[in-house]
Amino acid sequence: MTSEQINQFYKRIGLAEYTKSKGEQSKDEQSKDEQSKNVKIKDVSTLDAKTLNQIIWSGMTHIPFENFDVYDEKKTPDLTVEHLYKKIVEDSRGGYCFESNHLLFDFLESIGYEIYPILVRIVWGRGGVPTATHRAAIVTIEQEQYYCDIGYGGPAPRGIVKLDKHPQQIRGEWYEVMETEQGTVILKEKDGEYQPMFLFENRKVLEVDFELPNFYCATAKECPFTQARIANLCTEDGSIALMNNKITIRENGKTVEIETSNPQELSENLYKYFDINYRVISI
Repeated sequence: MTSEQINQFYKRIGLAEYTKSKGEQSKDEQSKDEQSKNVKIKDVSTLDAKTLNQIIWSGMTHIPFENFDVYDEKKTPDLTVEHLYKKIVEDSRGGYCFESNHLLFDFLESIGYEIYPILVRIVWGRGGVPTATHRAAIVTIEQEQYYCDIGYGGPAPRGIVKLDKHPQQIRGEWYEVMETEQGTVILKEKDGEYQPMFLFENRKVLEVDFELPNFYCATAKECPFTQARIANLCTEDGSIALMNNKITIRENGKTVEIETSNPQELSENLYKYFDINYRVISI
């Protein structure tokens, strides 16, 4: 990423703000280069685990998980960084793991973190060992490794997961990490028991390795992303989810459901609740 793109990504995840000195032109009157000089990064100091955790959580609360390109437009997502930057940052959209986690990877690498991408098997709520259809990343800080992921949605860890054997609490939820013959397993506590969520080989993969699972997730009839319109966004006190034309807001233990009856209303609600700028054609 360029320095301007880095600044704009910080803004996209709520960790930067636009500032203007007295006597300067308004933001609308300035060029992008002039605007980027007036972006002030806030609450981000050194490239340590605390900063990384803040970036991950901010990404989860500002970049929604969504599959509209796949479900509504029947497209296989373009995974080039240029396209992802335009879609997620400039056009105020979200994406699924191969999109949002790819852009996150490029951002973290650009600002100086030691990072590599991994392929992950989603084992949460499933039996057996499924195909690897998820993208995440591993960041190394002072010889400690951290699992980073803003592209899963739903029950995902709300922050970084340290890859060691000690139980760890992440925003009120408990996780463990185990090493098995099949690979590294991240487990989440549910109903008093730790249940496996992610399974992966802790090794770097190439960008080309994501092309086939991306194509599968965008085209396979059995894949949930081709079966329903889905969106999810974490909030400080819960989450906001979309399934087809129904929005479910969970906050402080309470649940509110909002049914939409036409495309215009749904488009307006996507912007209102998810900050997604997207025009729905049909329900």
